[in-house]
Amino acid sequence: MKITHLIFFTGGVETLDYFSVQLANAFQKIGYHILCFDLRKEKESMDQFVSFMEFGHTAVISFNYTGISGEQIFEDENENYLWDKLSIPFYNIVVDHPFYYPKLLSHLPKRYAQFSIDKDHENYMKRFYPEVIDGGFLPLGGTHYPGSHIPYEDRDIDVMFAGNYTPPAKFNKFIDRLDDEYAAFYQDIIKDLIAHPDTSMEKAFEGHLKKEIPKIKDQELRDTMANMTFIDLYVRFYFRGEVIRTLAESGIHVHTFGGDYDYLECKKREYIHPHGSVDSATCLYQMGRSKISINVMPWFKVGAHDRIFNTMLNGAVCVTDGSEYIDSQFTDGEDICLYSLKEIKELPDKVRDLLAHPDKAAAMTYKAYEKAERLHTWECRAKQLHEVLKIEII
Repeated sequence: MKITHLIFFTGGVETLDYFSVQLANAFQKIGYHILCFDLRKEKESMDQFVSFMEFGHTAVISFNYTGISGEQIFEDENENYLWDKLSIPFYNIVVDHPFYYPKLLSHLPKRYAQFSIDKDHENYMKRFYPEVIDGGFLPLGGTHYPGSHIPYEDRDIDVMFAGNYTPPAKFNKFIDRLDDEYAAFYQDIIKDLIAHPDTSMEKAFEGHLKKEIPKIKDQELRDTMANMTFIDLYVRFYFRGEVIRTLAESGIHVHTFGGDYDYLECKKREYIHPHGSVDSATCLYQMGRSKISINVMPWFKVGAHDRIFNTMLNGAVCVTDGSEYIDSQFTDGEDICLYSLKEIKELPDKVRDLLAHPDKAAAMTYKAYEKAERLHTWECRAKQLHEVLKIEII
């Protein structure tokens, strides 16, 4: 069977929609026929699907289980998937840790493969869901904002950050939901992760759970981890806030593109310039106006985030904490600027050095752009997936 027709989804989460469109466009350049199924227009899209589908030659490429997340249009009254009835392979790229999705992982199409954007996520799936076909490691891709490229020296934003903020205290309701003993247990994990930010989330969870329950089985580990995802969010936003606060309190102006930075406590709020929530295209545009784009990884320790590649493809210096994968792809001081979550106090000096040496910073952006354009665009990811589709892993 040769796959020639691909179905993508839009009309859901804006970021995932954007990924889907970029990847669909890249596949279209390769020569595939493309249908973007708009979940906001189910009847119209289903009519298009009926005309579009070619038996034996059609597959779905989804992000984060869209299309198998309880959408009634794709299931009958017995929860049988349309994809199974039509023998359509379903390839799912999961952009979060899989421990967020235990319910969805319990009801998958028969011809299903899962791609992971972090190798720790892939290993988690192999250990706790060995029955699920492993599509492999597939990082997200980057996108160049269409239009003219603003020279580095003419950019009017020194430092930006793209991403929402939530005060960690908002997760206290989950920490305190049972009793003091559980709350202390959760707080110990949080303290451990903050003190040792190189530790993966699942390793920290497992270490603390086995300390409490030495004979805990993998099934119990898996189920318990799924109830502790608020810790992942707590720590993520804790460090996001620490990075922005440290820069601002060091006298560095930071433009934030994302929601709720008005809730970030800071002694020098005048150095934080919140622009509110924006869509993916606007983030790319703002990167194209900025000299430096700060990134805080969402606890991907053997993976990457699309903000890194987007920053490089839009001509700003990427300043980020690292991971094994990032360290293997880029060189600190040449095409990326790395900082440590253990030593956030050193970050302002790194930023000031880049701003004080624009020639050096500009040279870094040229090298980064060349590498990202060659290795880390959605076109690159489409070519990787094209090789998978040719060998029919499912």
